[in-house]
Amino acid sequence: MQKETCGIYVITERATQRAIYVGQSIGIEVRWGAYKNRFPKDRFDYRIIQECPPAELNFWEKYYISALKTHWTEAGENQNWGGQHWPRPEEPMSPATREKISASLKGNSNTKGRVQPEEERAKRKGKPAHNKGKPGKPWTEEQKAKRRGKVQSEETRAKNSAANKGRVPPNKGVPMSEEEKAKRRGKTPANKGKPGRALTAEQRAKQSAAQKGRVPPNKGKPMSEEQRAKCSATMKGRPGRVQSEEERAKRSASNKGRVPPNKGKPMSEEQKKKLSEAVKARLALKRAAEAAAEIEAPEELLDSSSFNNLDTSVIT
Repeated sequence: MQKETCGIYVITERATQRAIYVGQSIGIEVRWGAYKNRFPKDRFDYRIIQECPPAELNFWEKYYISALKTHWTEAGENQNWGGQHWPRPEEPMSPATREKISASLKGNSNTKGRVQPEEERAKRKGKPAHNKGKPGKPWTEEQKAKRRGKVQSEETRAKNSAANKGRVPPNKGVPMSEEEKAKRRGKTPANKGKPGRALTAEQRAKQSAAQKGRVPPNKGKPMSEEQRAKCSATMKGRPGRVQSEEERAKRSASNKGRVPPNKGKPMSEEQKKKLSEAVKARLALKRAAEAAAEIEAPEELLDSSSFNNLDTSVIT
């Protein structure tokens, strides 16, 4: 019968004589048999470093993982700090553990399409996320480069579209608070001063086809007095933007050969009437202003002493 030792063992890389893994077991010799593929005996040495009762296994495992530096963050093979079966909430999960979990969940039909019952949802509500308030890990330049040129397939777009259909945004109809507005006012947009991505001819054609026949939601709806007052207050005191020569040249070149959409189309009687009324009103205001400028007040009215000699008996 094979001897079974209770205690702590270490696995050492023979070429470098460096400890890479520390473990605990109530039957060390049996446990070693599970590592024959991961740590082949022609390249690794197995050694018992501490015999102890089962009650002390967690303590000594933690001690030797820390002392021999076999944790994965120190180029070792231990996935956690010992004494437990899962990493503590404050320590990150190792890449190897992430890959194992990902591989085990791929193709798992037990979780696919599963809807959480109301009881489970109620339990999760109000619980803060474990990573709330913690900054996310920044992307590397390699990841950014990969993401930059990545285009979603038509299948992925169709799936995203079907998943979002009928979904109501949580902030729909909720006005922004004054505090949020004040916060946004002082923030500089992340893309300010950066050139936008130029659309290809194919993308422009797709956007044009998608917009054709689409009626704007505010078409035919006149602005309320409140909206007009807000727009007026916003624009007051704002200096007009002057286009540079380069911008003017670009706009001129883009409009060359462009046919106005109303070219050759006669005006309707209603449009003619509206235009005529607008021009008449503008001329009337101009004439009234010119007439007011030509009127000169009598000299006796300009003298303040003349007001004392007015006959007030006619005022009833």
